[in-house]
Amino acid sequence: MRLIKNSVQAEELVKRSEQDILQKIQDFFVFEIDKNVIGCVALHDMRPELPAAEMACLYVSNGHENQGVGRKLMRYVEDRAREMGMKQLFALSTRAFNYFQQKGGYVEGAAEMLPVERREKYALSGRNSKVLYKAL
Repeated sequence: MRLIKNSVQAEELVKRSEQDILQKIQDFFVFEIDKNVIGCVALHDMRPELPAAEMACLYVSNGHENQGVGRKLMRYVEDRAREMGMKQLFALSTRAFNYFQQKGGYVEGAAEMLPVERREKYALSGRNSKVLYKAL
């Protein structure tokens, strides 16, 4: 929560309560250097509706940007998604879509590609995020 606080306030990341995170704690992964958490990412399973997952909450602390940590976190969740049998990985972004396209190989998609439940949350969020996906 402390790591992503500023990004949430700047509306770069979706606001999550402590309870939201605790309910899906198994979906979150962190990147540490010398026992200090400097990055995080989440991987949300979209089965049984689709053999797909959503990469969410990708964040790297300001002091560790441009060092490849974000790419490592992306690769990690991509590998995990493949191990789980996923065929696609989705990401929603309001500001980092260029990063996802250039560094992660994602392409722009449409909200209709999302599972129904996720599409409903997307519509209610009002964030006007771009939908990005990557075939695995």
